[in-house]
Amino acid sequence: MEVVKAKIKDVKEIIKVISVLDTKNYNFSNESNIKKSISKELCYIIKDNENIGGVMILVIEEEACEIYALATNKKGAGTLLIKKAIKFCKEKKLPKLWCWSLSHYKAKGFYDKMGFKEQYLLKKQCYGEDCYFFGMLIKD
Repeated sequence: MEVVKAKIKDVKEIIKVISVLDTKNYNFSNESNIKKSISKELCYIIKDNENIGGVMILVIEEEACEIYALATNKKGAGTLLIKKAIKFCKEKKLPKLWCWSLSHYKAKGFYDKMGFKEQYLLKKQCYGEDCYFFGMLIKD
């Protein structure tokens, strides 16, 4: 498995992987938004032979990097994508990496394991759902 920048030809398969994040109120698998992220070189995928085993979309805001979306269907893919996000932050000299996650995604243990030390549970924050905020400082 390797992490590579997504290409426009990958969009349909990216949609299949990332659609697990979609809720009745928000559509992470919006094709137009994915294409914009690819054109800005902020969409990364895990290539496993010819299949996509994971997707990560980043957003740069001020002096921080947000993991806007992260979805996988292959064991170990999430870890590789987070390591790529940390490397990206170091290369761009961005001191903070953060994300939010709806509590029903059950991702808290994963972000604990990956070293996200700042954690806050926000009750009824996102369209009436509980969500977690996770953050980490990036050290050189």
